[in-house]
Amino acid sequence: MGTLTTELPWRYKSRKTHKMGKVDGKYVMESQQNVGPCMAALGMPEEMIQKMLAPKNVISITVTTNADGSFTSSSEQSLAPELNSSTAFKLGETLKVSKPWPMVATVTKSDENTWHNRAVMGDKTMISESKVNNYGMTIRSRGRQGTQG
Repeated sequence: MGTLTTELPWRYKSRKTHKMGKVDGKYVMESQQNVGPCMAALGMPEEMIQKMLAPKNVISITVTTNADGSFTSSSEQSLAPELNSSTAFKLGETLKVSKPWPMVATVTKSDENTWHNRAVMGDKTMISESKVNNYGMTIRSRGRQGTQG
């Protein structure tokens, strides 16, 4: 099981419009590193990677705490709407996602500001850590060949 890429940090600046939970809000990406090679290693077509990484593409994540204790995470891309998605999940439960590509994902929480996501897409696994602070959100991900991770 080898690592597909180095870590790829994404930095999102908070544009919080409401304060329901610690992570609730809209986060707009302001910087990224190594995303292209990582997405290529996960099987994303080059033309899609180019749209995703276009300087004018605005990528945002909106997180909402639902009344039943679950969360909804929505991702929007201004120039790659085919990658837009919205998923409702409960911490610790595994769910199947079909859009923007098929995967099985589990989100856990290690403290009030840190979430971990394990997404299995075929024979590849993406492990992510999302940390929220007073500035916004930082996501660090790594891809691995295989479903163990």
